[in-house]
Amino acid sequence: MSYFAKIIALMVVIFFTHIASSSAQLPNTQVYAFDLGRDGAGFTFLRCKMLTAFNPYGYNNQPQWVNNNELYLAVQFPNDTNQTDIWSLSLLNNVITRVTATAESEYSPTLMPDNRTISCVRVDVGESGTQRLWSYPLDRSSTGADLISLHPNVGYHTWLTDKELALFMVDGTNNYLKLVNVDDQSSIQLTFGIGRSLARMKDGKLAFVHKETPQKWVIKTMHPTSYKSTNIAETVQGSEDFALLSDGTFLMGFGPKIFALYPSDPKKEWVEVADLSKFGLTNIKRIAVNRDGDRIAIVNDLPRR
Repeated sequence: MSYFAKIIALMVVIFFTHIASSSAQLPNTQVYAFDLGRDGAGFTFLRCKMLTAFNPYGYNNQPQWVNNNELYLAVQFPNDTNQTDIWSLSLLNNVITRVTATAESEYSPTLMPDNRTISCVRVDVGESGTQRLWSYPLDRSSTGADLISLHPNVGYHTWLTDKELALFMVDGTNNYLKLVNVDDQSSIQLTFGIGRSLARMKDGKLAFVHKETPQKWVIKTMHPTSYKSTNIAETVQGSEDFALLSDGTFLMGFGPKIFALYPSDPKKEWVEVADLSKFGLTNIKRIAVNRDGDRIAIVNDLPRR
């Protein structure tokens, strides 16, 4: 039995003895990895691997690649209803590592532009539950720091440059987009009603989802200095999570299927490129593609047991 398999087996035994159901718990989500290939105008999804068997009934979500072979996740075990930490999964040598072990909960790990640090959303302990953007060094050489102390209540984020952040700000039912300069913490408040997916495009623009109405969700791009927004296309109906490839292709999931939107398509229509039900995926949510575009991580949202 491999080291990775032994770790999985041990942790499965441990957590089978602690399975509990609680309305305070996050959804039961599992992460799968596929080798991603291009097949003419389409895609191939090969060598399916479930990455989160060590936490089969817990929360494993918000996957982010820190390099082509290592994935960071937010993980919460089913018997730990108030604690979420960042974990690392190495696909190269099959090693699982806990990255954070704090009293606070961490979410949304994101590689920073220096390639030596991750930023993540950290939730304060106590009644306030303030969500702050925190940084941690990849080598775990320090306990990290609050990146933008003047801007609490961050939900999600992405880096536009080494100094500029795009933030999904939590504001009750009317969440909004904010751009912040890390050096002087200057900011500008922009679009209300955005979705949780944010991505930097190759030309430096921000791609995001604008929920114009409860029924109409639109992927838009925004220029980082003029703040001009341009519509790309409506999302796959009912989906707000996208991955952006280096050639400008968008991928979204719904149910067991993956859809693509190609930049060369003048009609901007979504094309089904995969049905992953044969691998047991039924409710695809977040997806993340590595830097080389040859691996994809997919979150499958399951009913809580």
